[in-house]
Amino acid sequence: MASASLPNIFADRLSFVKKYHNDPSLLLKALNISLLSPVDARRTNFPDNSFGLYYSIDTLEHIPPDQMKLLFSESRRIIKPDGFFIHSIDTADHFSYTDNTISSINFLQFSDDEWNRLCNRYTYHNRMRKNNYETVFNDAGFTILDKIETIDPGACDALRNGFHPGPHHLTGQHNELCINRLIYILASAI
Repeated sequence: MASASLPNIFADRLSFVKKYHNDPSLLLKALNISLLSPVDARRTNFPDNSFGLYYSIDTLEHIPPDQMKLLFSESRRIIKPDGFFIHSIDTADHFSYTDNTISSINFLQFSDDEWNRLCNRYTYHNRMRKNNYETVFNDAGFTILDKIETIDPGACDALRNGFHPGPHHLTGQHNELCINRLIYILASAI
């Protein structure tokens, strides 16, 4: 019975999108979605246990590691005890999208000091890899329910052809360095 109503739900939502596609503010209002921007995700002022889902898309790679603890503490506070967290993380060197002469792991060759000089608040990328994210998630009290990892074959080719990551990125397997997309589904372990 419940699955029979899904097409109706999708049809209703699609009709909103079609009706209000030229006016995003009306679309958000019709769908009962509030756009809050900018918001400091470390201090949202939402009540405890307000939401069933917390997600981010291409955001965590731009958060300094020392700020993630505050962000995750706040996200756990505002999510219901049976809620879920979904994070889609782009771990690739973002300059590789517009410069075909560099690989998606190009920025791993730089020391932290060099990288801090090259990136700034507008281009900041923390360069964290899979093992770093999973440590942060575990330390923040999350359980990883599922994950999807996408490996960039071009990055693997670069490593085979002599690309040398900096010494701080030599831990773990080479194929882990070549992951350019991570998607995690998490639950609160505490």
